[in-house]
Amino acid sequence: MRAHAEPGAGRRSRSRAHVVCASLLLSLAPAADLDAQGLRGTITEVLSGRPVAGAIVALLDSAGTTLVRGLSDGAGLYRIPFAPSAHRLRVIRIGFHPFEAPVAAGAGVDATYDVRLEPLPSLLAPIIVRANPGCPRRSDTERAFGLWTQARAALLATVVAREATPAEKRRIRYEQVFSGGAKEEVTRHTVRLSTESDSLGSFFAARSAGDFVRQGFMEAQNGQRTFFGPDAEVLLDDEFLLSYCLRLARPDAARADLAGLAFVPVKARRGIIDIDGVVWIDTIARSLREIAFRYRDLGRGTARFRPGGSISFLEMSNGVVLIDRWEFRLVGAQVSSRSRPVGLALSSLLYLDLTGGQLARASWPDGTVWQASLGTLRGRLILRDGRPAAGVPIALDDTDYEATTDSTGSFAITDLVAGPYVMILPEPRIESLGLRIPLGVRFTAVRDSTQYAALAVPTLEEYVADRCEASKQLAAGDSTYLLGRVFRDDGAPAGGLRVSFSVLAGSGEWETLPTHFLTGPSGVFQSCGTRYVPGNLVRVTVRQKDGTTTAVEHTITSRMSVVRVVIPE
Repeated sequence: MRAHAEPGAGRRSRSRAHVVCASLLLSLAPAADLDAQGLRGTITEVLSGRPVAGAIVALLDSAGTTLVRGLSDGAGLYRIPFAPSAHRLRVIRIGFHPFEAPVAAGAGVDATYDVRLEPLPSLLAPIIVRANPGCPRRSDTERAFGLWTQARAALLATVVAREATPAEKRRIRYEQVFSGGAKEEVTRHTVRLSTESDSLGSFFAARSAGDFVRQGFMEAQNGQRTFFGPDAEVLLDDEFLLSYCLRLARPDAARADLAGLAFVPVKARRGIIDIDGVVWIDTIARSLREIAFRYRDLGRGTARFRPGGSISFLEMSNGVVLIDRWEFRLVGAQVSSRSRPVGLALSSLLYLDLTGGQLARASWPDGTVWQASLGTLRGRLILRDGRPAAGVPIALDDTDYEATTDSTGSFAITDLVAGPYVMILPEPRIESLGLRIPLGVRFTAVRDSTQYAALAVPTLEEYVADRCEASKQLAAGDSTYLLGRVFRDDGAPAGGLRVSFSVLAGSGEWETLPTHFLTGPSGVFQSCGTRYVPGNLVRVTVRQKDGTTTAVEHTITSRMSVVRVVIPE
């Protein structure tokens, strides 16, 4: 790393007590087929002979530039294409002395390179450094850079894993917004699922390290604040490190078995939102565990929300290091107003916005499979007449979680991230209204636990009848129903509007029904009666406060009619 470590990136670092015991065994074998061409071999420990998974194997040219690289698997095996201009072979792995050796000339068609690595006695072994002149000299500087050398190897492994061994991944992204009062409660919980097969990681930064150094980790535009977090590539970049000072982190009771490498900005910069944080490493398992960081100088009143984020890493048996969880703690502001004797007073109420993601499961071509321990909802639905609700869709509001009941009315929804949920019934007939049938059932999912629910569910007709009864629109014998919603032409629901209903009588004249309805904030209205006879025409009229009316005519085709009304601005 330029200006920090000696002798520098692209060359082997030396600790004060560094002894190279790793060895290189080269043998040439005839190429069996095109797929076999390249370099292959096994990475093992010097003394024990155990395979070393997750070692980065790279070919470098004469200038030290990486040409190709790959990762050793759970058996310590690796295979990488051969580059004709290759000059040296480099093998690095957190917890081991790095290894480099020249590549024999002309050994590129099909060669076997077996490498034995020597474990480090300590991940905190000091190395000689040339400190950044902007950073204070500390007694732990050399040990911090020793740990940073190991952290670099672990961070690089996450990058190489994405390149060399892409997986099929099911990702979950969520957002939880908390009320800003003294008793904080979740006011919104959204979850989105995606299944992808690509080389992208679960989480990656939206900017380069240089951009973060120059512009900070927050961007404000048009009253909106966008926050960013660092990923492996950012922390590996020399430009990032030149702007930060390293030190050993204080022990953390919640991370008793981990060693921490703290990074802090060289200096505060006016108008720039920066971060400081800790890279946490398991010195026993010799693996990267977490990057935790916090946003600096966000303003008064934000400290209690602990604004920042964390990125959690997991090492698989096949040597792949992946990000299994990531989370950002952000601070929002809700502006409110109140009347004063003179003028209007504006105030803002701060609230916590928790945004993050979870890797639910991942699978690799070699057969390795990983699955997170998340929550599960199991249950059974019956109709109000006691029959099993077979083939009925069930979902959780404002999420992508859904299932369909089997012949007994049973269902299961898996991979639930922790948080509060509301059960709903998707109903195809009211999708055009953006509505689902609420069930009035709330629960909180917990990691590695199962919730159970058993309840009777209404049909759409029964749901509308319940609404009519609640608004005193239902009379004895009413058996046909109408449900609708009023929207403005920008797609927003329109509330506070009077809705009336007419049917086309046999005389050809429109007959206005005696009932009318005033829409609430959701813009939803309903009507129940006996006049909505299949084959007849119904007219729904919406009157705005200025007296303007909008009418929609609808032909009745069944006992249940759905009407969407759009009014102009």
